[in-house]
Amino acid sequence: DGSFSAVAMWHVLEHMHHPNHILKEIYRVLKPGGYLILEVPNYGSPLAALFGRYWFPLEIPRHLYHFTPKTLQKLLQSAGLTSVHLSGVPSPEVISWTLHAFRTRNADQLDATPTSLNPMAMALFFPISWAMSKFNKSDHMAAVAMKPQNVSGK
Repeated sequence: DGSFSAVAMWHVLEHMHHPNHILKEIYRVLKPGGYLILEVPNYGSPLAALFGRYWFPLEIPRHLYHFTPKTLQKLLQSAGLTSVHLSGVPSPEVISWTLHAFRTRNADQLDATPTSLNPMAMALFFPISWAMSKFNKSDHMAAVAMKPQNVSGK
């Protein structure tokens, strides 16, 4: 209990069977004032809405849950975490992989996606992805949340 100053989770929460239980456990192990920093796909992105089952981060069945900024913030707060700050994360590879899945009409993206990324495509898609991240509309989002300072160590 209360042992860690920070916990980092990059693309983990969407794979957990019970993300609410995981977040409550993180709350338990964080020191008062400790931080949780995480990144997950953003199901609220325009590409998710536009491309549906071809959106690469959907990754069913590997991704058990999908979060929008609103649902992620509510989940973090329901675990007792406060000072939640969400931000978009540029992810030009998602644009490339999503377009590939859509173009080939293969929603089984893990098998259909090329393992290497075209540098020209990345150069073209990065400014788009960066701009989307500035408006929290990118395909990935990061969250920083804190266990309140005034919580007793129990």
